[in-house]
Amino acid sequence: MGDELIEKLELFGLTQNQASVYAAIVKSGYSGISEISEATGIHPQDICKIAIKLEEKGLVTRTFGKPLVIEALPINIALKNLIVSEKQKTKEKIRQLEGSFMEIQKSLNRRHIITEPEREVARLMLLPFQSLTSPTAYPATENKIITAFENIKTRYDLVVSSKDIIEGSENLSSYLSRMSQRSKYIEVRILVILPYEKTKKRILQEELKITEVAEQFKRSLPKTTVFDLRSLRGANTETFAIIDSKEVWFGLHVGEKPYILVGGEELAEMANREFELFWNSPRAKSNPATNSFLPNVEQP
Repeated sequence: MGDELIEKLELFGLTQNQASVYAAIVKSGYSGISEISEATGIHPQDICKIAIKLEEKGLVTRTFGKPLVIEALPINIALKNLIVSEKQKTKEKIRQLEGSFMEIQKSLNRRHIITEPEREVARLMLLPFQSLTSPTAYPATENKIITAFENIKTRYDLVVSSKDIIEGSENLSSYLSRMSQRSKYIEVRILVILPYEKTKKRILQEELKITEVAEQFKRSLPKTTVFDLRSLRGANTETFAIIDSKEVWFGLHVGEKPYILVGGEELAEMANREFELFWNSPRAKSNPATNSFLPNVEQP
């Protein structure tokens, strides 16, 4: 019996030694302790202990006498019994996990209710990130981003460079669609910072791409969303987003590695003032794709 068979038997929940002993018994049909020891290289005393475990699993029977003989049950029956046993164990494990999940959720919900009024407004969180233009390689960061979009209640403001919003439109569109289950008023405002270009042709090409991105976002957003996208020519900017005026997300680099810095209400208040200043600037140009997408939604 080769290593490949031993590995396959281990998939049935057997240890390596148990699989080796069982394979040796199956090969001969029935064996004594000394024969199994010779075939596997396992000490006879250990084989006695392993035989007990194999018997408990329903794979062998022991015939007591001198010498002790161990006989393998028909392999098709024995392994099918193991499959049934593993299924039962898996179901029980899932049941335990689901029970634990409900208990943890209840506990955390109670804790959330108690501590919410005492929220730390100046909290900071640093999340590793690739960029808006490519999926993050960090599941915890991805889950945090998804949760943030699912929890948006009234407003999402974003300042982003034209390069990032064009290259990352698919990902941002996916995040925006997380709000699709909302039935109440939500306002999304995106301010795109366009770099100065030397030729009018380059300017028109860029504005056309931004309009296509705006159309894509319109299709992602729920009908109850008021969506507006404006562009402003100026210096390049790092992306930052404000969620409900209570949380702000800054893109930054630590060395060569990109991160997201998540700040609380105090930082969000500062970022919100800057956003409003540029958003209401006479130089901010509203995108034509959003002009016809302002539904009659009463603000709460």
